[in-house]
Amino acid sequence: MRTRHVTLTAVALLIVAALLPAKEEPAGSIPSAMVDKLIDQDVAFIQKTLAKAKLIEKNARKAKAAALLIAVYSQIGQEKNAARRDTALKLIAAIDTGKGHKDLADTLRKTKGGGEAGPVAFNKHLKLEYLMRAFSSTQVGGFGLEKDLEALGEIKGELPGAEKDKALVVAYKTLAIAYLTHSYLPEQDEGAKTKKAWLELSKQMHKNSLNLVQAINSGKGISAASDKLATTCTKCHDVFR
Repeated sequence: MRTRHVTLTAVALLIVAALLPAKEEPAGSIPSAMVDKLIDQDVAFIQKTLAKAKLIEKNARKAKAAALLIAVYSQIGQEKNAARRDTALKLIAAIDTGKGHKDLADTLRKTKGGGEAGPVAFNKHLKLEYLMRAFSSTQVGGFGLEKDLEALGEIKGELPGAEKDKALVVAYKTLAIAYLTHSYLPEQDEGAKTKKAWLELSKQMHKNSLNLVQAINSGKGISAASDKLATTCTKCHDVFR
């Protein structure tokens, strides 16, 4: 009887373990002042884009990616804002339907409501392909982050005020994307495209993004930090693209 009890307990524990998340969300937050700057920038782009008479596909895709990033800023910023996060996620769906998207965009800056933002399946709101196009050039609907990171790879020494602020925007956007990659875990292993490899590369991207933020703030090792982050991106593309 005791053996049967132990066996049932073990089975129950295995079931609970299977139901629990297989990974922890990456740590790291974005300072409130930077969150405000990132949101102002992305909301301005979204509003300008949605104000156009015709919304072409690449701009709609970029607007949805910007909305997803706003949701993440609200999730991992020092001051959590679950209400703004949820508004940003609703905006993505509204852009798809073409209904209510302008009103939602107009409320993003004003949405209040703190509280700890719980886990969200961000991957359900936007295709990974659309998110990763943030690194592509603006001509094809990206944010030009890859080019910006390449430019940071050429930096020697400290950056002056305005250039430092611009570089931090790039680094924190990349950090937000690194946070998001954690949500896009492959459903099953396929050759070298394993869940383990994805999580490891996601962690590396997150860590190297934080290191780039620190390098920009300290004015030391910006080029090396940017190159290391770019190398992580290349490793990921070599396996998963």
